[in-house]
Amino acid sequence: MAVFLRSLAVLAAFQSTALLVLTASGRGRGRWALGAIGVALGVLVAARALPADLALLLAGAALSAWGIDRAVRDRRGLIVAAGVGLFPVLTATTIGWLSSDPVGTWIELRAQVETMAGVAPRDSTTIAPEEALLREKQQRLARQAANWTLRLLPAELFAFYLLQVLVLIVVAGRMALRRGVSVSVLPASSWRVPFATVWCLAIGLGCLAVRHSTAVTVGANLASVATVLLAVQGAAVLLAASERGLGRAARWLVLGLFVLTAFPFVLVLAALIGLADQWVDFRRLRLAGSDS
Repeated sequence: MAVFLRSLAVLAAFQSTALLVLTASGRGRGRWALGAIGVALGVLVAARALPADLALLLAGAALSAWGIDRAVRDRRGLIVAAGVGLFPVLTATTIGWLSSDPVGTWIELRAQVETMAGVAPRDSTTIAPEEALLREKQQRLARQAANWTLRLLPAELFAFYLLQVLVLIVVAGRMALRRGVSVSVLPASSWRVPFATVWCLAIGLGCLAVRHSTAVTVGANLASVATVLLAVQGAAVLLAASERGLGRAARWLVLGLFVLTAFPFVLVLAALIGLADQWVDFRRLRLAGSDS
């Protein structure tokens, strides 16, 4: 529970910092906001009131928001805006991890993941043999789940930061439109990822077929990253389809219920739709008329 609450606090700080920079950039004071945030973070780190890795992440969030605002206003497109937004936060996370004790951090992270997965030694001397065997199987499955959670950590971080960046791109686009600035980033229902994502998925699946430990880890991360990107395109297709028959409030309510109640199913479905949309282009199809 403590890990979950800390993650929510970090997420709130990340988005608050980014939105502050976006708001200041809309008023022509983006660089002033970056400088003020940098000074504030430096003072907090010097006073030991804020961990250095968290300060780096918040600095990355500020740079990400500033870059996204520039990319949106300079009509650079979705791919460039997402890349500009991802680079600072991924770099800050990497520097923060390398500048600390990587081995100690990894051991602590493994311990937290195993605790969340339910891996814990238990006394099996006072229980029946059948129950002891069942507990042993449960522990084995929990260790496998914890192991794969750690092996897929790069893809998990990419997916988490990509979601934050996409939210910032939408917010930056809306702010620019309200100021009367034309933007090149299309609405979310028109988003599309490059066809190279399909090749990334194919390479990842090919690495999984090698059955070597390192190749499997690399392949699983590549396939997961490609799946997330294709899910973004699939979600755009679903959003475009819902725009044809539902109002804005009803549309977001239905999509929110689907995500909250069946997130894994929705993720896989969106990825499959995004993969098929690379060839079919569902959004250009139209319903048949009454005279068809």
